Amino acid sequence: MRTFLLFCFAILFSNLQAQVTGKVTDAQTGAPMPYATVSLFTETDSVLVDGTITDDTGVFSINA
Repeated sequence: MRTFLLFCFAILFSNLQAQVTGKVTDAQTGAPMPYATVSLFTETDSVLVDGTITDDTGVFSINA
């Protein structure tokens, strides 16, 4: 029974989606950084999850 519950939780949580949004700016001037590369990696083993580039105003969105 315990194995079955763990299996159900694994299936439930494997389908979760997240959206990461933000704005990339220059640290010194605060100006937006257009067309910068943004990458999302897993914390545990640094596997690339997804990536994108910022738009002309420095804004990005990643659906993971």
